[in-house]
Amino acid sequence: MLFMIYALKGNLQSNPYILGNENEFQSCKPFYNNEYCKTDPIIEKYLTIRPKKHDYDRYCSFELNKTSTKSIMITGNSFVYFQIRGILEAIKQTKTKFSKAFVAAHIGCSLMAGTFNQKVIDWNCENIDGSHNALFNAVKPDVIIHTARLDHIIYDPIAPGDISNDVYYKEIERVILSMAKYTKKLIVIEPTPSLVEQTSITDGLV
Repeated sequence: MLFMIYALKGNLQSNPYILGNENEFQSCKPFYNNEYCKTDPIIEKYLTIRPKKHDYDRYCSFELNKTSTKSIMITGNSFVYFQIRGILEAIKQTKTKFSKAFVAAHIGCSLMAGTFNQKVIDWNCENIDGSHNALFNAVKPDVIIHTARLDHIIYDPIAPGDISNDVYYKEIERVILSMAKYTKKLIVIEPTPSLVEQTSITDGLV
């Protein structure tokens, strides 16, 4: 089973059509992120606590529909960098129009993980908990979209019995209730768990 998966992966990586698509994708990312997502004075003023700098970080905003008075905030970790184009296309197709999309994303860190970000010392995520509150309060976005992996921060089994007693559940609930003070709607995108920390290929499917 494992051999077949790795063999398939190897064949895909050497396929010239797939390599061509990947190269095209890589060439589009800098243009889309750097040319259209502009430094925003509100983000610069209110988001002062930032983790270790990385190419996948994003602190900027997209101008959308100037006739609208609504705004949207997109935050999370490096998944924002890779998903931003799809997220924006989905936003443009909604009935509700937004004047601006604010983007504040840090590699490795997740607002949803709250104080458990202290585990991610490689990316200086220790102070991420609550760091967006001033920005949220200044913008008061109509919608907040949060997209990030959590399994590199939260990878312990859920406590048996009542899930409300689980320490991770309690912390995520606290963060969600805190974010709810600043927005009318919160959309959470949780990508498929990674197998990086696993010893069995089926562990991530449990």
